[in-house]
Amino acid sequence: MRRHACLTVLLFLFLFNGTVHGAHILEPLGTETAATPPRGRMFGQLVYSLLDPGNQGSRTRSALSIEFEAGIGERTQLNLETEDIISAGDGGEEGKGIEEISFGLKHRVLDETGDLPDLAFGVDFAPSSGFEISDRSILATLIFSKNINPQILLHANLGYGIKTGISDTGTGAAVHRDGIGVINITPIYKAIPDKLMLMTELNIDIDRGEKISEVTFSPEVIFVVQTATFLKMQNMAFKFAFPVGLTGDSPDFGVRLGVSKLF
Repeated sequence: MRRHACLTVLLFLFLFNGTVHGAHILEPLGTETAATPPRGRMFGQLVYSLLDPGNQGSRTRSALSIEFEAGIGERTQLNLETEDIISAGDGGEEGKGIEEISFGLKHRVLDETGDLPDLAFGVDFAPSSGFEISDRSILATLIFSKNINPQILLHANLGYGIKTGISDTGTGAAVHRDGIGVINITPIYKAIPDKLMLMTELNIDIDRGEKISEVTFSPEVIFVVQTATFLKMQNMAFKFAFPVGLTGDSPDFGVRLGVSKLF
């Protein structure tokens, strides 16, 4: 009931709040951009994911992530993100519930000039992560955005952090600290600038503690509604991605659906 009430409020904000133009609604589903919301504005995004785990198990995994980014300065934003596991597949209860809550800060350091890209630096802290062990993590990320030419845009992320957790060894609790890394590279083709964007995302997630290296390749489309409708959905972005795993630790394939808005 509480989850349904929260989703109702969020959908009301997305559909009926006044809108403004912004580069944030064109952000890929799995790659950060160097853009930040204007001061006093907030970017919101809902993403539904359905993944086939492949040789990792027989259960499909569906999740809903909710992200908010609020501009607190002309170059600085606050982040809040949560991921809620809706189903672990086969109607089971295993792993259902909020898997991760994180918050952070992003600051745009450079604006694109000549050969220099837009550059931002972000720090995210997740005080709660995972179900079986009590994990928390901190991740620092460099974020690059560069217009290669009028129709080609490139976004890239390079992040490194530390995950700390407590596990049960059978004879007591043990604290472990492991490195985590993120690499995202996304070239974008502006088929219709600010209206229709075609892209491919390469996402690499490394967890040294779990000895996992997830590598996914995701064709993606972003479509922006810019004409008035009876639901006031103008200037909202709708996103469709189809991730394919490239390593044994990655999900075999899946689909991700997103909607974003800058209010």
